[in-house]
Amino acid sequence: MTQLEKFARCLDGAIAALCLGQYWGADLKPEMLRRWEEYIQMVDARNQARLAPGATFLSSDEIPEQMAKLRSGEIVVTPVGPLVPMKVP
Repeated sequence: MTQLEKFARCLDGAIAALCLGQYWGADLKPEMLRRWEEYIQMVDARNQARLAPGATFLSSDEIPEQMAKLRSGEIVVTPVGPLVPMKVP
């Protein structure tokens, strides 16, 4: 496992800990738990695809106009995918 892969997995775990830590005493519905697991699997698959040899790590590397804006100092925000924002039951 490369350093980048270790970092990505650590980041996923940290995000999960932060999100769940706020609601430690909350009773989550089975549907919500199922959706959370699906989300974690989706993010992990996306991260693994970006870490593959020959893949681009940053999505801005795939969009030439975005790279030009970033290099000029502009702040650029784009959704990760079509499911963002996600509906939560």
